[in-house]
Amino acid sequence: MKHFKRAPICLFLALIITPIFTACSDRLKPAEPSGKRPAVSGTFVIALLPEENVFEQKRRYRPLVKYLSEHLRMDVRAKLLDNYDALYTEMLGHKVDAAFFGGFSYLAMDSLVGLDSIARPVLLNGVSTSRRVIFSSRNSGITGDVGTWKGRRIALVSKYTTSGSIFPEWHLLKSGIRDFEGHFRKVIYTGSHIASILAVLDNKADIGCVKASIFSEFLEENPSFREKFVVLASSDPVPENTFGMMESADKELKGRIKEALLGMERTEDGKAVLSALGVRGFKETNELEFRQLLAMIKDLGLRFDQIAPDATEEGPQMNALQDKEKGN
Repeated sequence: MKHFKRAPICLFLALIITPIFTACSDRLKPAEPSGKRPAVSGTFVIALLPEENVFEQKRRYRPLVKYLSEHLRMDVRAKLLDNYDALYTEMLGHKVDAAFFGGFSYLAMDSLVGLDSIARPVLLNGVSTSRRVIFSSRNSGITGDVGTWKGRRIALVSKYTTSGSIFPEWHLLKSGIRDFEGHFRKVIYTGSHIASILAVLDNKADIGCVKASIFSEFLEENPSFREKFVVLASSDPVPENTFGMMESADKELKGRIKEALLGMERTEDGKAVLSALGVRGFKETNELEFRQLLAMIKDLGLRFDQIAPDATEEGPQMNALQDKEKGN
């Protein structure tokens, strides 16, 4: 994709010196050579973003890592990052080779280093896009009128993500609110979608914004909480997490990975992997499918070459609340 010019060198250096956040690695030994293609030397690392419980996410992706290891006949690993900001640092530092990118993180990384979209999952309902939802506790007195959000606490995943700032800030902008943080008493960055849901459930926040598919899955697994929430706003759909690799990566390798992902539903082993992931299959992503998200970014006046990931000296911890409260 070539929507934006590459970031200036100063941003690149700023990202590189950002402290590398701790991460969980899931290494699986590749199977003994058994196919027609020769084995490929080296290690291939896939970054995963913190969308849910760390143990559940590792369980879901372990079969995919094993499947790709066998299909590519190389050492494939999954690396679960502590937060969204770490993805920029890890990719720019060549510590990961690919990632499942959210909508905004894909566009931002593409503007920095150039990405090729390989494939994205198709959910069990046949949909391969996802909306973002803003929600609150049903008994909070908060409604779809953003005036009732004034002075409240909002839980967001991470700054400069579709859920973490783009959609909620755009929604308020369309309602005439230009000072996003000033509209709330506290803005909380939780590090994951599930943590944002729990922040509202545990009364640590009044409002949250997360990916709709994860919100729905959470309610399906916890039906007793269904009546505790009310959805206040919903975004237009954007592509589900897109598996992306750098444009500079080996073309043959990218082709083999795309072949492996797109062909999963045609083999029994592949179907088992899809079942573990909770998806129907994979499909290709068209650049035009990012139009709505790009329009929101333009409305907000954001430029990717002005955006740097958040960082602290010690680095954020998984699911730890990072608060921005007035007066502190």
